[in-house]
Amino acid sequence: SYQIEIYAAPESSVIKSIRGESNTKSLLCTVTTAGLMDQVSGDPLVTWTPSETFPPTSQDFVVELTFNDLMQKYQLVDSSTGQSGTVSLTLVDEDGNLEIPVPGVWTVELDQNLLQTRMDFVADNGYPGVINTNRHLELTLAPQISDLAGNTLANSGQHIIPLPET
Repeated sequence: SYQIEIYAAPESSVIKSIRGESNTKSLLCTVTTAGLMDQVSGDPLVTWTPSETFPPTSQDFVVELTFNDLMQKYQLVDSSTGQSGTVSLTLVDEDGNLEIPVPGVWTVELDQNLLQTRMDFVADNGYPGVINTNRHLELTLAPQISDLAGNTLANSGQHIIPLPET
């Protein structure tokens, strides 16, 4: 709860009636909030590019995630390090049974006008291509990722991002 006190004249002559007369009695108002209103109802979803539908065309690309809600920014990225404890990218080579975490930096930005959150990953180096191998990136989204109202991500889990043909 918040209290707002509006002083009367002569202490204050800022508040005036629509006729221009100064307020003659002090007012004390209490405002009580009802909690956070969920601007986008339901569990949030995330989409990403590149994807299996829109694969990368070069070995140097940014992985862009777009959440359809305002997300808990500090849950996604530690702004001082650019690292994420809830989202990761791993290079997977099924032929060689290899799984290598991809080093890089995450950034996150809330768009309050569109009610969306954008998260970008820039790898430290270019990605390998696919030459007669079964390689891809694995995007892992932790189940605890949630929007500002506490609704958890509807499509958490592991997802495949293809690598470019070289």
